[in-house]
Amino acid sequence: MKYILYLFICLTTLSCIAKKTTETTLKNNEKIILVNHQKVTCEGVAVMKCFEIKELKDSIIPDSWSISYSNIEGFNFVPGYIYKLKISEKQLDPDEVPADASTIRRTLVKVIEKTEVTINPLNGKWKVVFIDGVDEKLVSQFSPFLVLTNGKLSGFDGCNRAVISSHKV
Repeated sequence: MKYILYLFICLTTLSCIAKKTTETTLKNNEKIILVNHQKVTCEGVAVMKCFEIKELKDSIIPDSWSISYSNIEGFNFVPGYIYKLKISEKQLDPDEVPADASTIRRTLVKVIEKTEVTINPLNGKWKVVFIDGVDEKLVSQFSPFLVLTNGKLSGFDGCNRAVISSHKV
């Protein structure tokens, strides 16, 4: 009976290890990337919307997002989620690709994670259009604004810039 229990524990442990390694094992042309929760405005030949991505190397996540001008074949992007994807990349012949297209073809292999992002509706750039006691023409001349982003408030009043950060205690 002891041997059967020991065998069961060993097989269960090995099956868990095998499942974990196959999920993260990559072929030569495969990568793990994160795709941000919204597309951003970018400019190639024309203004368009692009993915923001982070490529994971040895499970290390870079600090900043990079812009990806190309789509990911087979990937159905829905705003409001950060995706962890396994993708394959194929280098295309530059002579056969239009001048404004990417020479890398990305194809979805697997969606590893899909995490919903809670977006603060106040986040974004706010244009100041009225200040009590100040002439409206003066306000529009200086174009003051506030920017709220993830606990950080910054702004410009036409002359001075301000930045304020907050954090939970």
